[in-house]
Amino acid sequence: NTQYCYRLTADAGRTTIVSNFACAMGISNNQPTSLSDVIVSVQGNGQVSVRTTNPNPTGSGTYTLIVTRADGSSGTFREIGQAINQAIFDDPTARTADQSFCYQLILRNECGQLSPPSAPACTIHLTSKTPGALDWTADSPFSGKSVAEYEVVFLDRLSGAEIKRQSVGGNTHFDPDRNDPNIATYRYEIVAISATKQTSRSNPY
Repeated sequence: NTQYCYRLTADAGRTTIVSNFACAMGISNNQPTSLSDVIVSVQGNGQVSVRTTNPNPTGSGTYTLIVTRADGSSGTFREIGQAINQAIFDDPTARTADQSFCYQLILRNECGQLSPPSAPACTIHLTSKTPGALDWTADSPFSGKSVAEYEVVFLDRLSGAEIKRQSVGGNTHFDPDRNDPNIATYRYEIVAISATKQTSRSNPY
């Protein structure tokens, strides 16, 4: 998208002939590759952080991340915003206490070329499907990657301070110890951990 202008000069001994300018726009038809490292996580204020790494591998020019979102893994993806020269996008409109949301990123380079959408990355929705137990969605918050393990995070119900964690492997169901004398003082979050130790948090419950 850079315009270049040219002219020719002909030197014929005592006479120099100069042409008019002719201008052309630099255009590339090379489609960017799909972003492969997208992570979504619920933040403490309830909004969703969508981030990727190395979206502009050439290190030059401007780029735009087009952020699309779907209601759960079976919803239709629609654009919700853009991030210019930023690898992070915060979505304050997602109701993370109500459901899971899935995100895809599309990279637009400075020549206007669009990458294919990234693989979906979905927030972890923590709720309870059975009395006294915790259940959460299994869709991965890491685009194109599976979850290596989950941890249940015990938080103080009033202060929100972390008290302890318990690994539950690949399970998406957890039964708290009913004999724990402090069970009434807890609230919970789920942390997903990838094989490369990336992490994503659920909504608190």
